[in-house]
Amino acid sequence: MWQADPNFNNEQHPANPHDFDAYPDYVNALRNETSAFAGQVVLVHGDSHYFKMDKPLTLPSGKVLPNFTRVETFGAASTHWVQATIDPKSRNLFLFEPMIVAATATS
Repeated sequence: MWQADPNFNNEQHPANPHDFDAYPDYVNALRNETSAFAGQVVLVHGDSHYFKMDKPLTLPSGKVLPNFTRVETFGAASTHWVQATIDPKSRNLFLFEPMIVAATATS
C-alpha cells in the first residue's frame, strides 16, 4: 500500500512527463519482484481519487503480468470504500468490491 498513483502505462498523460520520473524505478521493481513471485500481488493506492481495479503491469513482450493487481481507492469527494476478501479457493485469491456510501453518492 502507498498513496501515490504510479501512473502505470502513462495513463495520466501529464503535460510534463517528468512529473512522474520517480516512479519508473518503483514500477520496474514491482514488475521484477512480481515476476519472480509465484503467488498473487496486490498494490492498493490512492491519489487520483477514483476507484479502479486493473492489471496494469506488463511484461517486456507487452503481455499482462497476470499475478499483479492494482486497486486504486476512492477519495476526495467520493468518500466510499472498497471491501477486500481473500478466497484461497479463487484463482485470483483477492476479491475487491466497491462499496458506495449512499449518503455521499449524491450532491
